Amino acid sequence: DLQPNAFKNWTRPMQLIMANDPTLKLFTLLLVACALTSIQVEAWVPCPISSRVPWSSQAPSPDVINRFESRLVLGVASKDDDKEDSSERTPNLCIRDPTYREMNFVADTIMKCFYQDSKPPARQLYRLGELNRIQQNFAYDREKHRMWVAAVPQPEGGHDKIVAFCDIDDRRPNVKTTYKYNPRPYLSDLCVDPDYRRQGIAQRLVEQCEDFCRSLKKEEVFIRVERTNEAALNMYTKLGYSEFTHPDDDSEKVMLLRKELVEHTEDEHETACTDKSVGVDAVA
Repeated sequence: DLQPNAFKNWTRPMQLIMANDPTLKLFTLLLVACALTSIQVEAWVPCPISSRVPWSSQAPSPDVINRFESRLVLGVASKDDDKEDSSERTPNLCIRDPTYREMNFVADTIMKCFYQDSKPPARQLYRLGELNRIQQNFAYDREKHRMWVAAVPQPEGGHDKIVAFCDIDDRRPNVKTTYKYNPRPYLSDLCVDPDYRRQGIAQRLVEQCEDFCRSLKKEEVFIRVERTNEAALNMYTKLGYSEFTHPDDDSEKVMLLRKELVEHTEDEHETACTDKSVGVDAVA
């Protein structure tokens, strides 16, 4: 297999053990949880080949980590995410490309947004899987794939605090994916730290993704959202997204949204984000 899924291969022995002797399931999970406490996940280095494969083409089997299947239909994570209070905006916050090292901080943000109710040892498994997923899918080639983070500069040269993240991908999956229908460009993994919501950050990230799609001369952009996520649906509706139906898209729990892109007429963002990664506009 020229494009292995590290997380799936890593859990294969555990699947075999559980399949052959269900009584060992609890014991195996306890052993894995103990092992995770000593793993330095920051030191993991993904395969250069598989790191360029869209996450949708690397999705692990639902019987291994069912939580991940629901995580592929991301919207905003809180009922308050679609509200904006300009009086509480974070000063000097900028939208920019992340570095590979910052994927560790992105994983923390994802955990805060989508796994806040999870408990050990499952929480360690979820974090390990999410970190591996975004590392494997890191945007090395930014011609058709970009990742964006919202970062808050820290005083005295400290590392920027990552408070939000999203992914926009125009690459076609080259293997079987979770969904039968895989429209592109596709926006996913939109999440905002609970302490930084209601500041318009989610909207800025979506707009950044839309601008990237326009630069590719694309006329539309897609995203999937759980039908029960009213906050996300409200926000995307306000931004011009509407439900899109397709014969091959038959999910009952997930709604596919689409937006027709028009020429961007707003003024350019005022503040530039200074960072060692590729520079992009900043937002206040």
